[in-house]
Amino acid sequence: MPSVETYKFLSNDSPRSLKLYYSEYLDLLAKKCGWEYDFVDLGHASTAAAANKATLELLKQGQLDLAFDVSEQDSSSKLYYSTIPSLTKHVMLVDSYKENSFNSANLKAMSGANTSTCKDIPLQQKLLEEFSAKNGLNLRITHIAIERYIEEEFIKNNVEACVVTISFPADEQKIIQNLGEYRVFFASTNAAIIKELDKGAAEILRENPLRLATMMAGPNKGQTFYLENPSEQEITYIKEHTPVHVLENSLGDNLTEMLNVKNDFWKKVASISGMEFVVDSVKKPDNTEFLPGISEVPQPVMQDSKQGGMLLRCTNPFYSVNAVLICAPGHTIEEFTTSLQRKQGVNTEQAIAVPQDMLNVVPFFRERFLPFDARIMGSVEACLRELASGKCSAAIVNHTYLDHLFKMGRFKSLQKQQRAVYEIPMCIYVSLDRPNIMISILNRAFAQLPYNYYNRLSDQQALFARDMLSRQRNRSIMISSLAGILALFVICVLLIVVYHIAKLRHKMEYDDLTRIHSLNGFEKATGRMLRYKRGNFLLTELNVRDFSFINRIYGTEKGDKILVSIAKQIMQCFGKNKDTVLGRGYADNFYIFQKIQEKEAVCLSNMESEISLMQDMIGKSENLHLVIKSGNAVSDGSESLKILISRAGYARKSNHDSMVENFSVYDEDLKVQRENEEFIENNIEEALKNEEFVVYYQPKTCLEKQTICGAEALVRWKSKDGLIPPDRFIPVLEKNGLVGKLDNYVYETVFKYMNRLMMENVPLVPISLNISRLNYNLKAFIENLNSLVAKYGIPKRYIELEIEERFAGANDDFIKDFIERLHREDFKVSMDDFGSGSSSLNMLSEIPVDIIKFDQRFLHHAEYSQASRIVLTSMIKMVRDLGKLTVCEGVETEKHVELLRSVGCNVAQGYYYSKPLNERDFKYYILTH
Repeated sequence: MPSVETYKFLSNDSPRSLKLYYSEYLDLLAKKCGWEYDFVDLGHASTAAAANKATLELLKQGQLDLAFDVSEQDSSSKLYYSTIPSLTKHVMLVDSYKENSFNSANLKAMSGANTSTCKDIPLQQKLLEEFSAKNGLNLRITHIAIERYIEEEFIKNNVEACVVTISFPADEQKIIQNLGEYRVFFASTNAAIIKELDKGAAEILRENPLRLATMMAGPNKGQTFYLENPSEQEITYIKEHTPVHVLENSLGDNLTEMLNVKNDFWKKVASISGMEFVVDSVKKPDNTEFLPGISEVPQPVMQDSKQGGMLLRCTNPFYSVNAVLICAPGHTIEEFTTSLQRKQGVNTEQAIAVPQDMLNVVPFFRERFLPFDARIMGSVEACLRELASGKCSAAIVNHTYLDHLFKMGRFKSLQKQQRAVYEIPMCIYVSLDRPNIMISILNRAFAQLPYNYYNRLSDQQALFARDMLSRQRNRSIMISSLAGILALFVICVLLIVVYHIAKLRHKMEYDDLTRIHSLNGFEKATGRMLRYKRGNFLLTELNVRDFSFINRIYGTEKGDKILVSIAKQIMQCFGKNKDTVLGRGYADNFYIFQKIQEKEAVCLSNMESEISLMQDMIGKSENLHLVIKSGNAVSDGSESLKILISRAGYARKSNHDSMVENFSVYDEDLKVQRENEEFIENNIEEALKNEEFVVYYQPKTCLEKQTICGAEALVRWKSKDGLIPPDRFIPVLEKNGLVGKLDNYVYETVFKYMNRLMMENVPLVPISLNISRLNYNLKAFIENLNSLVAKYGIPKRYIELEIEERFAGANDDFIKDFIERLHREDFKVSMDDFGSGSSSLNMLSEIPVDIIKFDQRFLHHAEYSQASRIVLTSMIKMVRDLGKLTVCEGVETEKHVELLRSVGCNVAQGYYYSKPLNERDFKYYILTH
């Protein structure tokens, strides 16, 4: 059972943001596992313990299949827990942005402060007392019966700070100190549900290791490091380098309002970080589009501006500008984009009108558009007048302001003109003479700002006050229409009630969007067909590859249109056959169930042709490259529909990563593959318990000295049915989220062996250990690794951690952070199989590894190809010039050795020197080499 240190509220008593997280998470899991689910309301629980007790009772009674965060083990019933945690919770010391100076850089200011904890959560009191004693604060601690009453105590000014148990702070809460954290898990009395959940969660994390963290962080928390306490270096820097001067390059008529916004904004940043900021106003000269950093923290500019990026360092975005490009009559967006040519005969730069207070976004458009002449105007209205008169081809203006003018009935001739909206993230640029620690301080403060804080300040300062008169005029019109609106409202409510009753009835059988059977209706219709008809049947599952990407890039309206097109096409192709049932499952899953009228091979061939034709027709009509993946299962009618859907789904997922194969049939090969996966899943726990996994060590040799300089730890599975190679069980464990358990087993086995060698006075050599792609929880991984190293007393200089190239290429920011944390813990990091994937040479400089291991294909190609030898020589020289050690795998002949020595490689590994050795033979190898 996973360790949980304190009580927690269940999701029914959690903040709205946490409910949204679980809804989104369960939607993903439902799609991966083929589930349908619904929430069970536990009612009002007065305390966390009461909520926990109610959950356990519902689990035992069978009224609840799955709980989010059961906090204690119930001895009277058996519970199964998920392998992957459902959530990480933090015990935070926070205040509510009141008139105090509490922040992580000035903890002494809290001395004697009245601070509250929840009486129902003993861990809060324990951590707060430890924090108070460590920092000599002598806090006055108040125990409040129920955690949600703390907000009332804040309002009454009864407490100055409090301890809360959260996943991330609310907008009104400012983090003073992160006192600790723990993880919570899903729980169920049904082992099969937990098994399916672990598979689904592993697949989600395999596709994107940061997916859950991103969902939990919410729309305004792009980074998670802000939950960590600032380092001693950061606190020292804040105390020694304050105040910091901020340059405000305001333009237009709203200088006073903009300065008010900036002053309020930087006061909030100062309250969070403890660093003082002073806003200095500088007026830009006319027709100046961008003024680079002339102060320590200059004006916000685009996140990806090349002009700013060459001179200054950039923070994370802290707000976004919605800019709209609106075309003049007779012009289109395509005339300005870099991907299309302008109209024939037009060689001069197009004129684009820009208001003064939008100049800072012009570089964003210059990087994306063909060259244009920016005409600087005093206001949005002036830009639109130029546009309407034909003096400019387009205008770049504020989206909200443009919509406001159109709603007022202004510039009617432009309201139907083509326009495109761009959301431009804005950052702070810091001059190069400031160290990186300044960026870290600002990023942590920005991440804690209330959601959309900068834009809310802008609204409060009435940057659009010039339209107040028109708003007052519209208000009188609204009041005169109130009676009519109320009458219409009553009628609409009645119509909506009637409509929803009819809609609910219709939803029992049919999908609203596509007008074909819903999954429920499909199951009923298919069941009738299986009961009353005899023969062979074919179930086909269709799914659009990367449909979520289409929704994200083109919008859900475009995605829905594609789903409707697919439904229409399968209706045209198969709907006329009375022995065919069509249905839509979850999201972009479609099902076709039909009685086979001809030979099975002919039926499958026809199905593949129809799907291919359907794919081409829909792709052309929607003007995009569409790929429809399909899985097929044939039955004699004896299997249930659930089994057929499972087989067809497995067949479809088997070609999910293929760029060529889109049509799969559940045949004997897939059946054997699935049985192999199930065998590994069902036996992994027992195999770990029985120590069936054996670690071997393949020596590495220094090419210059021809002596052993290290080894790589390799794992083999000696099962009761024979030796199982890694390429058979590792992919399955990665797919189902169980590879982390194997990693921990290997780490402890290796460290235990190295400890024995030290006890026997055998010299140690560095051992390289593989890191799984699913180690997404960096803090937990490093804590576990340090714990094992300390347990067996292994010097860290003898430990090398390997990441695969495909892992490094998955998310550059993630892997950089991972490696930097490992370096801070004094671990060396190598990149394995370099050159086996699709990475670019930029990775060599961007990913801060210590060692590069070249894939054996480099060596084997260089043996017979002069061109390949030149490539290998250049790459090894490049890596060594970057200060990294080079290792080549697959060294099998003396010719390989001479080749590697001639091109300057440092280390060789392969069968020429030694095969992988067991513990006894490797010990002898160390002593003799």
